[in-house]
Amino acid sequence: MARLQREWEVHGVPLRLVQEYLQELGGEISAEGFVTGPGWVVRLQKIDDFQLGSIRLGNLRLILEADPEEMEIILPALEKKLRRGGG
Repeated sequence: MARLQREWEVHGVPLRLVQEYLQELGGEISAEGFVTGPGWVVRLQKIDDFQLGSIRLGNLRLILEADPEEMEIILPALEKKLRRGGG
């Protein structure tokens, strides 16, 4: 069965925190910019910061590739963590 891919941008959440969220979901940091879990892999890419006056927010691009069954599990769990702004 073909793997599915989902790509999106995350604003204002530090890379370290996203890595922690992915580890809580069963992933391990496998290489620079990659976190691998059971049936899934996420590539994390830093993109240009958003700046408004003196306020600067970091931005990331997440590329999630997963088996269809795992996508149904990991995607909602990760989105929930990213929405809560603190895990």
